[in-house]
Amino acid sequence: MRTHEQIIKEAGPQVLADSLGVSVHTVRSWAQRGAIPHDRWAALIAAGCTTLEELSPELARVVSDQQGAAA
Repeated sequence: MRTHEQIIKEAGPQVLADSLGVSVHTVRSWAQRGAIPHDRWAALIAAGCTTLEELSPELARVVSDQQGAAA
């Protein structure tokens, strides 16, 4: 399974930005955070960049990390 950062790197930030209608800077910020916003998942899946199975476990890891940091 790839991380969200790896998905972005492999697809290419500019390619994702163009296909999603956002700036490349936005996509790069997602990579830095290690989290692709869930409202963009359907478009990424439809474009063949990833799968829901790949996106969901990574989201669970990010949430867990954030909760651990808040404790």
